[in-house]
Amino acid sequence: MVPLECRKQLLDGSMTALFGRKQRLFVSFTEAVGNDPEEDVSRLLGLLWWLAYDSGLDVRELRNFPANNPEERRERLLNLSLLFEIAIASGKDNEVFIEAESSIWRTTSEPMRAFVSNWIGYHREWSKAVFELYDSRNSWKPNTTAKIGGIGIATKEKFPKLRVILDHDEKLIHFVELGEANKKVSFLPNFVNVADMPIIIDSRSTMI
Repeated sequence: MVPLECRKQLLDGSMTALFGRKQRLFVSFTEAVGNDPEEDVSRLLGLLWWLAYDSGLDVRELRNFPANNPEERRERLLNLSLLFEIAIASGKDNEVFIEAESSIWRTTSEPMRAFVSNWIGYHREWSKAVFELYDSRNSWKPNTTAKIGGIGIATKEKFPKLRVILDHDEKLIHFVELGEANKKVSFLPNFVNVADMPIIIDSRSTMI
């Protein structure tokens, strides 16, 4: 009953509050949940995946960046960044995706459940790959050959975090940053370590 545009605005606002560098509420939340944090954290992340699904996001449809359409490329990168943030936090926690699938099924018709299971299965595997990449971040090397849609981490930042590369030029590497007015933050290439975005082989025969 809620328009797609409003659902997407809710996702953007939630992700900015939880993961944007100005608020970082997810960090505060995980530190404050007490002796049994996993269930609460898993439920929160599962609901974020549900909202991402309900907003029409699918990483498989966001990994191509049309060079001749800057606006579409930027939109895809912003959406990819939303999924990327959830994936880093979800990691290998299978409970997250059990919660996500259960939540999505409550508002999905029976014929669509195979589609949902496919979506969940793919994003679960992609999330694991993203987390493994995150876990190896200390071994990355400084690199000035950043790729649009790749990943980078600014090593001199107060709270270094992985971000999706939005663009780059001779002087700066520009990353997607939730909550910023222009949705980007920039760093000198010499202080940025980069890596390629993980790609999981998609076994589906239909969907795109």
